Amino acid sequence: MAAPAASTSIDPYRVLKVDRDAAQEEISKSLRLLELRLHPDRNLDASDEQLAANKARRETVRKAYALIGTEAKRQEYDEKWAKAHPDKVAKVVTMGSPFSGSPRANNGWRAYQAIAGHRVDEPEIDAVVHEKPPVETVAMWSPRDGVVRPRAACGKPGERDRARALRCSHMGFVLTHEAVEAVLSELDRG
Repeated sequence: MAAPAASTSIDPYRVLKVDRDAAQEEISKSLRLLELRLHPDRNLDASDEQLAANKARRETVRKAYALIGTEAKRQEYDEKWAKAHPDKVAKVVTMGSPFSGSPRANNGWRAYQAIAGHRVDEPEIDAVVHEKPPVETVAMWSPRDGVVRPRAACGKPGERDRARALRCSHMGFVLTHEAVEAVLSELDRG
């Protein structure tokens, strides 16, 4: 999927030792395992230098997780990376993402702020969300979304190359046969 954005000095996928297409659960599991492995209580025989190095490594692991620890943050990071590295990304496919118009044009912005730990209109990664990446961009959206305003997820011409309407709820983007088929057909399209 992605690697470090231009404004980020670490590659969170490499730091967390996960593939770019890893499931979100795998990323969380990697965080827990690295935290345990580097914890001072697990390294009782370590020298002061090793303990200091482990502490610095744990901070780097936490920063990496802060970049891709939730689906929303990961998508934000990956889209920013795609804009910065178009030679390494073939296509961007958004699925019910509120990238067009106001970031508050959905029913989930308060929950996003509570989970992400920052304001919805102040992303941690320097990004202009409605600005189309310089690669093919397909916006999958649903008039039945229920969380994100359809107009915000569909986008305007110039913010995406194509828009594809699906008949599903917001959670249905990852659960329904129609959505999975739509993503697979986009990947096959190249």
